[in-house]
Amino acid sequence: MLLVFFFLLWLHKRKRFDGQVILLYALFYSVIRFAIEFVRDDPRGDIMGLTTLTGLSTSQLISIALAAGALALLVIRWRRATAIARADRLVASTAARA
Repeated sequence: MLLVFFFLLWLHKRKRFDGQVILLYALFYSVIRFAIEFVRDDPRGDIMGLTTLTGLSTSQLISIALAAGALALLVIRWRRATAIARADRLVASTAARA
């Protein structure tokens, strides 16, 4: 997690849009938590029979949902930031020609 911290600290200075750092943190956390849950050997709760059906723990199921949500929001925000940057460059080049 220390490597994740330093990566996010480095990224904070170079972020492209608001929310990028926290979304990447959520994505990294969920992936690491999913992997750690394979090593843990404790009694696991059952959510509507999903843990027995899938063989995954409750924390792993939550991690999958968190990773999917973080990844979806990251892609949406990244595309929006790219489109805004492209529009800004177009306006700037049009203004420079005039």
